[in-house]
Amino acid sequence: MSATLSTPGLPFLRPAAEGRPRPRRLTLEQRLEGTWEGLRSAGHAACPLCRMPMQRGADGGGRCSGCGAQLS
Repeated sequence: MSATLSTPGLPFLRPAAEGRPRPRRLTLEQRLEGTWEGLRSAGHAACPLCRMPMQRGADGGGRCSGCGAQLS
């Protein structure tokens, strides 16, 4: 299975402020797998880019309501 994630011009996200402990970061593969699982099982998941709700579309992919990213 291959995945394509596109977004209409997201701004650069800065790393966490120094001095604050950073949470364990997921790999891109882990984030996409989690998103696909949510879309398949529940019809929605958190966007792997902005964490806003992503809804499953008629084509089986997803579209983010926050940043407009598409997963197909």
